[in-house]
Amino acid sequence: MYRPYNRTEHCHQDWIRRTIDLMIAEFEARSLNLQHSESWYMARLWTMIDRVFADVEDLEADEGIWGTKKLLEKGVKAAKTLKDMLNHLRHLVDNVVSSVRQLRTIGYILSGLSMELMITDSPMGYCCRITRSKLFSIPKSALQVRSKLHPLMSALISTKLLVVQVIDEVDNHGLNDVDLEESLAYSFQEEPSMTGSPNVKRLSFHVAISHLRNESEVAYHK
Repeated sequence: MYRPYNRTEHCHQDWIRRTIDLMIAEFEARSLNLQHSESWYMARLWTMIDRVFADVEDLEADEGIWGTKKLLEKGVKAAKTLKDMLNHLRHLVDNVVSSVRQLRTIGYILSGLSMELMITDSPMGYCCRITRSKLFSIPKSALQVRSKLHPLMSALISTKLLVVQVIDEVDNHGLNDVDLEESLAYSFQEEPSMTGSPNVKRLSFHVAISHLRNESEVAYHK
């Protein structure tokens, strides 16, 4: 059954189709059997990395917004850059351990037809861990699509989803329920000169909390 295209709902299907189309053109030209400059590979092939993030607003490869997507050189420089980006994210979540544990920074190490991933996180909340992936590669012929292109594309979609999770963690960082109740309770406190029943004040406070939560849930579902 035909369904109209939805940029958010069908972003991955659209990216997969466009990537396959790109690769078919290179297979037909047999260009991948020849040696090329790094700039050729970046312009002709690795733009697939930029495109997989096309539906993520305010995210650009050259600036590495949120410190989660950047093309890096392999080695100490990449590790240091990823660690610095993770530390920047730590400050954005006020170094709250539960939030820090959810953060990731991702480096795409590219060389010719090969790609390696470096992922930096902080599982304990106070130190950095760097994990390197296996080596992925772009196939030179259509016969290698299943063995090479499919794993590569799966890895790119997976890292994109990690980036989105990090963005959500940073964007949603703030008051938890306890802090929210304490903050609103302070707002409902009355001056000593004011009169009124403590039960009425307590009831008003809990009604306000309930109303705020319901409004938040409605806004979220919308």
